[in-house]
Amino acid sequence: MANIYQNGECIYSIDLSAVKEEYELTVSGDGGYNVIHIKPGAICIADADCPDGICIQEGWLTDGIAPIVCLPHKLVIQIENSAAAADEEIDAVSK
Repeated sequence: MANIYQNGECIYSIDLSAVKEEYELTVSGDGGYNVIHIKPGAICIADADCPDGICIQEGWLTDGIAPIVCLPHKLVIQIENSAAAADEEIDAVSK
């Protein structure tokens, strides 16, 4: 399940395993916009008008290890792990 938060509030929950075709959402706020691309099993920020574009460089999110964050727009995309994946221990994160 991919949850999209803006200003700390969950505005979308997307079951990535149920996605059959690619599509995009545009999330707009006071600071600008983010275009979120969704495909089966993955999600990313494809475009944004934030000054640094770091959120676009994060690439595709397919697991719950680290979220995609756009600080200027107060947007966070986090994949919530399934119960089976939550039982596995993570000993390091690298990008």
